[in-house]
Amino acid sequence: MNPRFFSPRRVLACLAVLASLAACASEARADGLGGFFGRLLHAPEYEARVIVDNDLNFSDKYYTAGNRLELRAFGSAHSAQGGKPFPGKGGDGGPALVREDVGLATGLEVYTPSDLAASAIVYGDRPYAGWLYVGLFAEKSRSDDDTLERIELDLGCLGACSGADRIHETWHSFTHYIHPEGWKNQISDEVGLVFHYDRRFPKLASGRPTAGLDFDLAPVAGLEAGNIFDRLRLGLNARFGKIGPYFNVENARNLYLLARLGGVLVGYNATLQGGIFNRESPYTTGLKRFVFDGEVAGVLDRGPLSAYVGVNMTGSEMDFQPDRLVDHFFYRFQLAFRF
Repeated sequence: MNPRFFSPRRVLACLAVLASLAACASEARADGLGGFFGRLLHAPEYEARVIVDNDLNFSDKYYTAGNRLELRAFGSAHSAQGGKPFPGKGGDGGPALVREDVGLATGLEVYTPSDLAASAIVYGDRPYAGWLYVGLFAEKSRSDDDTLERIELDLGCLGACSGADRIHETWHSFTHYIHPEGWKNQISDEVGLVFHYDRRFPKLASGRPTAGLDFDLAPVAGLEAGNIFDRLRLGLNARFGKIGPYFNVENARNLYLLARLGGVLVGYNATLQGGIFNRESPYTTGLKRFVFDGEVAGVLDRGPLSAYVGVNMTGSEMDFQPDRLVDHFFYRFQLAFRF
């Protein structure tokens, strides 16, 4: 057997995948896949969400576009063991509650270099790449401290099997924009498994600085582990405006501004470095291990409708890029409907 198969990268990737499966198995023991799909099929309420990402000002480079569809099945609220009393609408204390939601997701992410007209490999730029996936997620929110935990397991395909090249070329043909000539040099095919864990922690500060308008500040964290992405995100979320509890989705009437500042520790990014198990990509790059990550957005919730419009700012993960705090912008639009 080729000893290079047991390279440190592959060993770490295998450990990350095994840890992902173990985490999901631990979560599933209490409910099982039958329980997961039972909750998915017999929920009291559902939400369909569309998420669209695109690079700002149509610069068409790096993370150039992404689309994601989610179907969420809301769970029924139940008593939280050991939770603090939760103030009701009239100020009367009630028991702390927990709501556990489950859902399905699918998405496509498209990555391109800045020079689309070049048919040859553009050294000193990022490689073309596409990531197509389907996923299962579970999310738990609490009424007493407005915290949230979410896990997701995605199974997908990196490379030409994602279809990103055909979609990107077709879209540019339809819009009469520059035809991308270099997709033949994209990252080679690899089946991927990625585990996600996200947490919103209890608020560090909150208040009402002016009549009818609220403010809060809370730390957030996120982890991706698998053979496509290995990253740790840490940050602070600040919100200002008319803010209701995250927990209260049925009667949501929110209108606020959101700002998030943070950073990303990068362990592996197969859209830059190529697949861990398929090392045949024609061109790959190295990584920076820490980059800035932030966003500014507006959020509106009214009855069954929810909308989000924001701008995300990030540093470049490519090791040959200058050390600029912000190297890339993209906007994100979300629209959700509960039914």
